[in-house]
Amino acid sequence: MLGSATVETLDRYAAAVGELVLHLRDEGHILSPIDQHMIERWWDSGYPLETVLRTVRETGDKLKKRKKPPRGLPLKSMRRQVDKAGQRAVDASVGAHTTAPEVEPVAAAETLGVVASFRADIAAADPTPALHAADAALAALGDVGPEEAFADLIAISRRYYDACLEALGDDERARMRARVREELGEGAAAMDLDALEETVLELCRRRLRTSDPILHPDRVWSL
Repeated sequence: MLGSATVETLDRYAAAVGELVLHLRDEGHILSPIDQHMIERWWDSGYPLETVLRTVRETGDKLKKRKKPPRGLPLKSMRRQVDKAGQRAVDASVGAHTTAPEVEPVAAAETLGVVASFRADIAAADPTPALHAADAALAALGDVGPEEAFADLIAISRRYYDACLEALGDDERARMRARVREELGEGAAAMDLDALEETVLELCRRRLRTSDPILHPDRVWSL
């Protein structure tokens, strides 16, 4: 679980940013050493997590709409925007790390509304162990802002669709993986084995999200 109502640590900070970045990417679903360095630098600079998450999400979405987006959406491609927003937040005395800032009531209410909507959909669906686990994780979310809640939901969603993938028969799962590999085409040859495996797994999750969007994290922005 990423969310916490009080103490903010580098591990949790990095986990939240990492979940968001990997969700935004279309390939290479592993954080590089440079990505990790960027996250640590933002932490060391005191940039609030909500600010970093919002800026990465908004900048990443804009970069992906370019005719030629940066390959793999590295965090260094967003450094200027995050530094600008993060420093502005620091100058406004927002977001010391050792004790995370209290979430504004409006932001907390927004998060509660999103979580309630997801849980209501789960309650109305046919019960499965994977949905039960997701509902328990949603119920345990702390008082976090909407951007951090989105990172939490990405993690919960990933675990849910991993469970759905595991629940498929061996033959059906193998066919899905084979189709994904085929669709990657020549791009697969450019990836190392770990990145290729993570990319195939993520694209399988996306197929499952399309057919069963109950825990699609992008629903957050339409609620």
